[in-house]
Amino acid sequence: MPEILTALAPFSAAGNAFHVWDGFITEPPADPGRLAAELCRESGRDGLLLALPDAAADVRMVVHNADGTRAETCGNGLRCLAKLVGDKSGAEAIDVRTDTGLSRVELVREAGSVVGGAVDMGAHHTLEHARLDLDGRVLAVVLVDVGNPHCVLLGVDPRELPRLGPRLEAHPRFRERTNVELAVPTPDGIRARVFERGVGETRSCGSGACAVALAAVDSGLTGWPVAVQMPGGRLEVDLRYGHLRLAGPVERG
Repeated sequence: MPEILTALAPFSAAGNAFHVWDGFITEPPADPGRLAAELCRESGRDGLLLALPDAAADVRMVVHNADGTRAETCGNGLRCLAKLVGDKSGAEAIDVRTDTGLSRVELVREAGSVVGGAVDMGAHHTLEHARLDLDGRVLAVVLVDVGNPHCVLLGVDPRELPRLGPRLEAHPRFRERTNVELAVPTPDGIRARVFERGVGETRSCGSGACAVALAAVDSGLTGWPVAVQMPGGRLEVDLRYGHLRLAGPVERG
C-alpha cells in the first residue's frame, strides 16, 4: 500500500479525471486492470494511466478504463502524462508512446507549471457514414476511428445520451464496443456529450472531441478549426497537414 500511495496522483484534463501511476519512481502494478477498477469504483474517476519509461520516447502511456479494460489511447490522458513529465523536466514538448504510436504534446505553461497542451493525435483516422437500427429506430451515425472507435450522432439532443449511450456502446455492429458521442452545432462550435467505452458518461473525452470534429466537418456543419464544448470544458481540434491536433487544459488534482 505505501508504494501505491507514493506512485499515484490525481490529474484532470478538461474534466476528464484520472489516477496516474508514476512508473519512473515505482514499478507498475502486477494487475493494473484490477487496480483501475478498484480505484475508480471508490473515487468515481474515469481511469488509470500508467506513465512508464520508454527507450524511444519521453514516456509510455498505458490506459485502463474505469472497468479495468485497456484502451488504445486517450487524448486527454496524453496531456496528463505530458504534464507529469514536463513539470519535472522543464521541456517545451513531450513525446508519449501509446498503443497506437507516438504522440507529441506541445506544452503551455504558467509560472513554470504546465497548464495545457496541444497533442498531435496523428494522421491515421477513418470515417464512415452508416445507419444503425436500435429497436426499430434508425439512427444516422458517423463511425470514426482515431486510434480508438467512436460512434457520433450529429443533431441528436445530447440529453438523450444516458438512454442511447449504453445501448449503442454494446450494439452488435461493434464487436469490441465503441465510444458514443451526441453532438449539436452552436454559434461558436459544437456542443457534445460522451459515453466512453468501459467507463460510462464522462465530463470530457479528447479522442471523442476529435471524432466529433471530424464528423461535423465531413458533414458540412463547420470548418477547421473546431471548438468542442463538453460538460467538463472546451477543447480545440484542428487538422494540419493531415494530422489531428487537440488542444486543451490540464491540471493536477
